Amino acid sequence: APHHPAAGGTGTVNSLDGVTYPERCSSKRLVPHIQMTFEEVKEQHDFIYKEQTAHSSRREMEAIHKFILEAGFPMTEDFARVVAAYDLGQWALKHGMAQAESLLTVGDDPEAKLLAPNIANTINTSLMDMHDLSLSAVVDVAILPGKLNHFHDPWLAMNNLFCAMKDGGLVFASARLLSPDVRSTMHFYQFTTGGLMSMMRRTGFEVVELVEWSNQQYELQLFHDLILPKYVDDPLRFANQGHRNSAAWGLFRKPKAGSTPSGSFLAPLLKEQTKSGPWLEHAALSYQDIQMLFETVVRPSYEQELNVNEMHQALQQMMLENPRVGYRKIDGMLDFSRLASVYDLYRWKVKHDIPTRPQRALLFAGADYEYYMFDLNPDNREMFVYNHKTGYGDLHKLRKSDFAAGKDFDLALLHATLEHTFDPYLVASNVFNVLAPG
Repeated sequence: APHHPAAGGTGTVNSLDGVTYPERCSSKRLVPHIQMTFEEVKEQHDFIYKEQTAHSSRREMEAIHKFILEAGFPMTEDFARVVAAYDLGQWALKHGMAQAESLLTVGDDPEAKLLAPNIANTINTSLMDMHDLSLSAVVDVAILPGKLNHFHDPWLAMNNLFCAMKDGGLVFASARLLSPDVRSTMHFYQFTTGGLMSMMRRTGFEVVELVEWSNQQYELQLFHDLILPKYVDDPLRFANQGHRNSAAWGLFRKPKAGSTPSGSFLAPLLKEQTKSGPWLEHAALSYQDIQMLFETVVRPSYEQELNVNEMHQALQQMMLENPRVGYRKIDGMLDFSRLASVYDLYRWKVKHDIPTRPQRALLFAGADYEYYMFDLNPDNREMFVYNHKTGYGDLHKLRKSDFAAGKDFDLALLHATLEHTFDPYLVASNVFNVLAPG
């Protein structure tokens, strides 16, 4: 069960002021979760969506093609990955990465060959081992092409990597938002550019370089063929259009102790590592654990077929039972998957004997469709809706003390919520801590 560890024991911690923790990098699986203000989130958003124009011209695409041919990088790789490899090659020259003494890689990636011939000491680890990595300040450069999607706990893995890096060490990381292979055993997270950037910043790194890449024809081909379009098929076809986020990559630096960040467009969020937010215990799963969860929980979830007629009948019945849910409201739900999730909540309410009138419910949005399935009024519900002006309703800071004393919450509704949080691990832990047992 997730919880907030306090000095000398366990329990909820609202502030780290005055609480003594062991050194961050000597505390196994105890990870600081750095807070972000609305202003910092907005600053990050404005940079990403107003200034990203890399690789948008045919001339730039021709330069990429020339580099790939000269470097001997495999053109059978995914198109976006090849473009990211080009950036890695350019950043290596710009930031002197090839002169590093030690290189950390995760698996056998072709990107390593862009650096490895010039680096004497190469440390090769695995996806699973990154969750238990116990190196201390020995790595100059680390490359993680497409790896963040495959860590079962990227916050733990990046915290371990931060500790393994020397001061001033550089990390190249890329991640995808769109991918056809999300049903694989070792695929856990999708990242927007903002998600990649905020996670790296909050685990201690400063952002040196950042690229967001997208192309509409690339995305249409990906979803039509359900495979990643390869670079070799048409090297000059997919220029960056910047209309949405297919993939993102960047270069990140561990700040030098006591130094003022330089060479980055945004200062890191970490001012004092030990007083920036709650610390959570992270459990590293074994590969056997992950396989068991995949086979017993994940695979059955996507092998179920949705009977649309049954769903339609059930929703009609729900509307009869709950007069506040009308045809107009259901018709207004244009997203089909949202409609299917309402249907599943309706089924699970019956299957798991969830009372129509809970003792105390916690809601994180206004009167949405899920809300109408329950008999909720000011006597048995609490609204925790975010207000950026006051800071109230920030799920990253949710505590029992936010509410008047009374019965514990026995129901929480988080529809389409977690993808809008910069730290879903922390949010899930906070929600867990305000719910009553059962």
